[in-house]
Amino acid sequence: MKRFVLCIFLLSLCSVAFPKVVWIKLNQAPVLAKSNKNSPTGVQTVDRILQKHMPEKIESLLPDMAGLSESLQKWRKVVLPDHADVETFIAACRQNSAITDVHINQVFRIHQRVDDELYSRQWALQIIQAESAWAIERGKNDILIAVIDTGVDYEHPDLWQNVWINPAEDLNNNGRFDPEDINHIDEDGNGFIDDIVGWDFTDAPDHPTGGDYLDRDNDPMDEHNHGTAVSGIISATSDNGIGISGLAPGCRVMAIKSFTPAGYGEEDDSAAAILYAVQQGARVINMSWGEKYITPLLEDVIQYAFERGVVMVASSGNSGNDQIHY
Repeated sequence: MKRFVLCIFLLSLCSVAFPKVVWIKLNQAPVLAKSNKNSPTGVQTVDRILQKHMPEKIESLLPDMAGLSESLQKWRKVVLPDHADVETFIAACRQNSAITDVHINQVFRIHQRVDDELYSRQWALQIIQAESAWAIERGKNDILIAVIDTGVDYEHPDLWQNVWINPAEDLNNNGRFDPEDINHIDEDGNGFIDDIVGWDFTDAPDHPTGGDYLDRDNDPMDEHNHGTAVSGIISATSDNGIGISGLAPGCRVMAIKSFTPAGYGEEDDSAAAILYAVQQGARVINMSWGEKYITPLLEDVIQYAFERGVVMVASSGNSGNDQIHY
């Protein structure tokens, strides 16, 4: 899945339905091609009902049903003409033993709210009295927060405006990561070619997974969603009418990837990521990960960052016990 949904749209079953579209589920998958108008399902008793009500079209869930489960292949969408008696059609279907389910196509809708629609559910911000803090300071654009994680979805609608862009590598100066920015030249001489939006330090062949995990590159796109969620908690755009509000919506996040799409990260990758963040001017480094053991390499790297005035933030873990977590 490419985008983690910070802006969670709540769906609810509403009373409104489209009365001319009906779903039927057969007790066995249709055996004949759906293009056969004389026998669209291959079940004679069902086909007689369909022929009587003259549907405009009969469709499966997807044009290509290959690979889907047998249960899904049993469903057919029946689009009835405007003059059709839907209730009579449904009643006839319910009396047919070859049909296990029939129902009108329900309509789902989005629950919308004013401003950041999910702010009322962000109980943590209310507990720490974030609004009182915002009255004094909402964060400044020059405060760079490096998120070392599974990457960041730098195109997310509730986050992209607060994602750091390397000005030296942003060739078209539009504040976005575009193909036009890639010229295979290290514009700022920092040793990272085309690091427009951060860097992907993941090279973890011992942790095979799908997606981008083998080689380091200039694209820290999140393929897991954890890093995007963390970044949203930190700096999701506020007062834009969608999603959530970050705790520091005035600050920017730097996308640094050192974990695979499966959520595994190697020590050297994270160490290099911390150094990159420091060199690029991060004032805060967020590390929502860890383990039960101390690594001397990371200890030295973190000390290096600390000595340069960087605020280091680490998670406490999700185990729910008092075991020490590093």
